[in-house]
Amino acid sequence: MTRDQTATDSEPGAESPPSLEESGPGTSDSETSDSGTGDSGTGDSGTGDSGTGIEVSGTVGATVIHWLVRVAERAGLEGERPDIPPGTAAREAWPVVTRTYKIGDPRLCLLVATYFRLEVADFAMREPNAHLVVPEAML
Repeated sequence: MTRDQTATDSEPGAESPPSLEESGPGTSDSETSDSGTGDSGTGDSGTGDSGTGIEVSGTVGATVIHWLVRVAERAGLEGERPDIPPGTAAREAWPVVTRTYKIGDPRLCLLVATYFRLEVADFAMREPNAHLVVPEAML
């Protein structure tokens, strides 16, 4: 069927697409069948998904870390992981990360830009009147 020919609930005999709960990862054909013979999906499937159909194995015990720490670790920097709460402002976390991993501001700036697939801004090449178009809250 093309996009214009999709079935709707108002058409006789039309079936709606299965929802995530009906056919998520970890479900079988018997769980999504209309015959009523399959498992309701509320039993223990061994994946720790609490009946939602979403597998969460491997995430048990995962540590939530500040995004700057994640950038530094993904870049392969070595050092003891700093204890920075995930909600800490970047302005406060930045000096802790540079001190812990023994890198300078330009290096961390490059790592962040690379992580987010951006180029590092060169403020020497800025337009002289660019500050006039930037919102005051960002200055």
